[in-house]
Amino acid sequence: MSYGATPSQSRGTLAPMCWTLEQLWSETTTRLILGDALEWSQRLGAGSVDAIITDPPYGLYTAIAGYDPKLSGETIRALGEAWLRVCRENAWLAVFSRMPALTLWDTELRAAGWDFREHIVWVKRSGNPTVRGMMRVHESILLYAKGRPQYHDLHAPWWDTQLPLVLCGGIDIKTVEAVIEELHEYMATGEWHKLNSTRIHSLKRYLRSLDRTRMRLTNLWSFLSVNRLDGKRRRRTHLFEKPLPLMERLVRLLTAESDTVFDPFMGTGTTLIAAARLGRHAIGTEREPTVLSLACAKMDAYNVRYEVKSAGES
Repeated sequence: MSYGATPSQSRGTLAPMCWTLEQLWSETTTRLILGDALEWSQRLGAGSVDAIITDPPYGLYTAIAGYDPKLSGETIRALGEAWLRVCRENAWLAVFSRMPALTLWDTELRAAGWDFREHIVWVKRSGNPTVRGMMRVHESILLYAKGRPQYHDLHAPWWDTQLPLVLCGGIDIKTVEAVIEELHEYMATGEWHKLNSTRIHSLKRYLRSLDRTRMRLTNLWSFLSVNRLDGKRRRRTHLFEKPLPLMERLVRLLTAESDTVFDPFMGTGTTLIAAARLGRHAIGTEREPTVLSLACAKMDAYNVRYEVKSAGES
């Protein structure tokens, strides 16, 4: 076991055992595991977690990285069954996906015993590059239930629920301000003659005032992609990294404080960081040592106390 350090590059053989919550939380509440998602989903004790929030591989082609690994229907069914066992009664499952993988995931998760509840559409500020055809500017988040779970925090500021219906590029004040700044830059080039500086600053003050009013969430969400957060282009730590505000929204929606969140495809650990920042326990698995190293560095950057368990460690 180690704190703030990466695991060994070597992989051992997984022991046929299950962890109890007492073993998991012996010293810390955020656990990073080096290993396969399915094997570790089967190793966790029954009824160990309150929600699973995960972004599995879609099996799609991207211009940057080529083909993302594709999971078979048999593997997805096995994952769904393992997740159903590891979850307590009245638990949530949130899975990111995109067509055509979305239909396969939905079919197999339902067959595994999960009940479909909602389809959330995440609209991005910028699209994913493709070799040809249209830019992809949205992803889907499928919500499934075990039993009859309830939503926890179903409200957000007015501009957070209504502005996604307007193509403004985002739902938080920083995002809206970033769009306004872009419009101001376009003004300098001779475009957008009808917008002047006074009107722009008045609009910014008006949008800030809307933060005080909370309304019920819709299933259309709009968050900036990671490489455009705060209105600035920056490098991702992982190609499929999700923005932290988006993951915090999901954690608040599906869990309560002190609940346990499991992400079997954790990547660089954004889900776990969101859970830790909101007072939840978190477990995540990642099979690639280099990616797990990035997750450790990201945990350190957010001052999240974590523990790493390597494959073969009992």
